[in-house]
Amino acid sequence: MTIIGVRKEAQGAGRGRNLLEHIFGTIGSGELSLDTEKKENVTLYKKFGFVLTDVVKCGPINVYCMRKTIRPRQKN
Repeated sequence: MTIIGVRKEAQGAGRGRNLLEHIFGTIGSGELSLDTEKKENVTLYKKFGFVLTDVVKCGPINVYCMRKTIRPRQKN
């Protein structure tokens, strides 16, 4: 398990996008799962190809579980 994030003061500057794209390139292929407690992040992660797979109630908090299949890049 790895936890990643962007500091609040740095959000909106493309750092999250760069971080996710780096992770996708590093993984190459496979399944990538993430959890977020912020409902507004679900829309953001969907833009990167993640699919909402479950919402788990953890006391007063909803945890949004998402998954993305990363396919190997095609060689030209």
